[in-house]
Amino acid sequence: MSGSNSVKYIQNILVGPQEDKPGIITLGLHEHTKSKTLDQPLFAPVARLDQPPGYVKVGQEEKVYKLKKALYGLKQAPRAWYSHIEAYFLKNGFHKCPYEYTLFVRFEGRGKMLIVCLYVDDLIYTSNDEVMIEEFKKSMMSEFEMSDLGLMHYFLGIEVEQSSSGIFISQKKYTREILKRFQMDRCSPVRTPAETSLKLVKNTEGKGVDDILYKQLVGSLMYLTATRRDIMLAVSLISRFMENPKRMHLMATKRILRYLQGTKEYGIFYKKGEKSDLIGFTDSDYTGDQDDRKSTYSYVFMFGSGAVSWSSRKQPIVTLSTTEAEFVLRELTKGKSEDQVADLFTKPLKLAAFQKLRVLLGVCTLEATVQGNVF
Repeated sequence: MSGSNSVKYIQNILVGPQEDKPGIITLGLHEHTKSKTLDQPLFAPVARLDQPPGYVKVGQEEKVYKLKKALYGLKQAPRAWYSHIEAYFLKNGFHKCPYEYTLFVRFEGRGKMLIVCLYVDDLIYTSNDEVMIEEFKKSMMSEFEMSDLGLMHYFLGIEVEQSSSGIFISQKKYTREILKRFQMDRCSPVRTPAETSLKLVKNTEGKGVDDILYKQLVGSLMYLTATRRDIMLAVSLISRFMENPKRMHLMATKRILRYLQGTKEYGIFYKKGEKSDLIGFTDSDYTGDQDDRKSTYSYVFMFGSGAVSWSSRKQPIVTLSTTEAEFVLRELTKGKSEDQVADLFTKPLKLAAFQKLRVLLGVCTLEATVQGNVF
């Protein structure tokens, strides 16, 4: 569900002596909205707007400016809009997530649940009850003028394909844009994002590269990890050298792009009907960083057939043994070492092991899910 147009805010700076506390009155007026609650002013404090030097009116130095024209982009406008829609959700029986403030959940009897995620004036929602979905749509459309866009297909750069077998999310379009932007759209592909012998260090004597280009590369790849868990470790490694990148770091970055060239169609598949147990894996190497001797630790949480949360980062302390390194990050599960999917986030693996763990993470192509060759 998405608003048919952006919310327009009318800003009115109160005029008065400087000892009076100025503020901003925000009226969230949609161009076509007939919402009664939006007619009520929403208050959000702003800094004093004094008269600029050189334009102070003689005899009226104590006055501040009154803005009569609609303004966009002020920091207070989104906050006022969020305060309004948050109050609306809470009034209608939703509970706000204490860890993710844009996530709201409403519960009803017999295990019925409605989950809503807010991004500015765009909403995505899901429920295990069709009646709750229809009631929510009617309620929102009566309060705000919004358009029902049906099943989600594209949101914040993530492509979503829903079918009877499950949900497949990917960033195929974004991957192609990255390759084209950095002139790697015609490169030769490789089968792994990092060499097994990869050991990146701070090479102070190496040949330097354009640090702005390097940061752009790393930033683009970091956003891609939203659906591409298989490049998480490699991106984590190259991100440690953004301050002073050298040629060896750029080559490691370009290898990730070469890997993406051959896996542009990959994403994550959440299989319908899969047993929905939450399973966690953790792992750690020993003194993996050659500069400060800190270990790399990782975790991944699986829900059904795909990963839902993951991380790969250095430990904050230096461990003195492999036992201590593992103790710092105790394993959440006990199983076969070859099925330890967190290995994919701590060290570069050989091709066979890498491809096996990639499948266990749910990373595959849409065609493979249709043919049933994933799991």
